[in-house]
Amino acid sequence: MAEQHSVDLGFAEKFLKNINSSTLLYPSKLGGKPGWLSFNNLPTSRKITCGNCTETLVFLCQIYAPVTIKDDHFHRIIYVFCCKNGPCSKTLNFLKAYRALKLESEEDLSANSPDELVKEKTCKLLNQLNLCDLCGIFGDKKCSLCSDIAYCCKQHQTIDWKSHKQLCKRKDEKQVKEIARNYLFKEYEIVIEQEPCEEKEDSFAYEEKKYEEYLGKTNTGNNNMMSDTESKKIKETPTDDVFLTFKQRIEREPEQVIRYDLGGEPLWVSQENVPQANDIPSCSCGAKRQFEIQILPQMLNYLGVETTADSLDWGTLCVYTCVDNCSPDQYIEEFVWKQDFSNIDVTA
Repeated sequence: MAEQHSVDLGFAEKFLKNINSSTLLYPSKLGGKPGWLSFNNLPTSRKITCGNCTETLVFLCQIYAPVTIKDDHFHRIIYVFCCKNGPCSKTLNFLKAYRALKLESEEDLSANSPDELVKEKTCKLLNQLNLCDLCGIFGDKKCSLCSDIAYCCKQHQTIDWKSHKQLCKRKDEKQVKEIARNYLFKEYEIVIEQEPCEEKEDSFAYEEKKYEEYLGKTNTGNNNMMSDTESKKIKETPTDDVFLTFKQRIEREPEQVIRYDLGGEPLWVSQENVPQANDIPSCSCGAKRQFEIQILPQMLNYLGVETTADSLDWGTLCVYTCVDNCSPDQYIEEFVWKQDFSNIDVTA
């Protein structure tokens, strides 16, 4: 059997230095506030809204993926936002993805730039932008008392008031913003590494291996021995081979939260609800979209959300982007396909 080609994997790690999360260093990250690439035409809360409960979406993650177009080099970031309300995550309408490009310049900062320079330019930039004090989305509303703090919507101003009223007109910037920190997902850097190669077992052998492991865990004493009928039932239960392939491939690096494979194929979690070509809409410019980023369920472990039946949940989220990378200096909405686990025991 031919070996599957390698893809890039993303792992969630704490930022070594807070300055590394600066928007001017083009980080790949999850949680916290979005690090905007272009500061023109920022999307408003009216665009980044849940299609179910109509609340403003929260920043989930961004991936830095530069590109060359006609010999010009562009910075490029894919952003994903989602609704924090667990019941909304049962449908596709709970999330949105945006793509942004910006032409590279000799004045761009990099990881090698002095920390003080990065900090100085970042502070100067943020003071010039009207970003929501709670979520970091473009804010077209201001606090009526101090006129210094911006918000993207009335709901976020209400949520933030308990914290902001301690700062209003006092300009005490050193106070910790606990409300904002609790409202957002926990922030991590996404470190990109190439997927390691590994010889793949065929699905039948893999299924038998997992079955034997299950027997070993169960047959720990006479009182826990399965009957012949129960053993036969487990062996005869239909297995989703697509999920077995997914689980086997993920086991190469179990802590991965992102898979990046521009123009490739996602690693589906189930044989159900796999999109066909006509299920992926073309870009607003008319060009086709191609698969680029897969967000794995492992990311949920880093978000600091509850784990109940009504919590935020997904099997996998697959982002499809314009093949022509249209509209530099614009935030273009792209397409996300959500797939859930089928009715199988994913813990086996």
